[in-house]
Amino acid sequence: MAEAQVEIDGLIERIEHARHELEKELDGLSDDELLSPGMTGAWSGKDTLAHIARWDQTATTVIATHLAGQSITEDYGDFDAWNARWTTADDDVPLPEVKRRFAESYRQLLHTVRSVRPDQLDEFARNWAVAATINHYPGHIASIRAWRTAEKESR
Repeated sequence: MAEAQVEIDGLIERIEHARHELEKELDGLSDDELLSPGMTGAWSGKDTLAHIARWDQTATTVIATHLAGQSITEDYGDFDAWNARWTTADDDVPLPEVKRRFAESYRQLLHTVRSVRPDQLDEFARNWAVAATINHYPGHIASIRAWRTAEKESR
């Protein structure tokens, strides 16, 4: 049991580190910069934050549902379809609300992972936590970094 708790603690530490790196890359961006397109492909910074918030929230829901012993009713395998659906749904959401969702969805996900008992941490829960954070954030960090570099060079 102690070994499983060490694994949970390590997972939480890796998630926190990945998020810290993401937030460090976002630090200092103005609202105007977050609203300009091209930060992640055609997406603006606002779109990127909304996208990350959606996957954090989805991971929270999926993990909590799984831990409660219930079936997951959605198939999230087609990431592009979900991303397109959510981008359209979030298009008119104001930036302050997107920022709130970005922060809150991460807090909820971290709370959910912290609440996992050692005997509950299975491959499914672990994979969702890792996929939504540790494996997800670095791609956006790289995109934001590249966008910042391109913006500096264009000035």
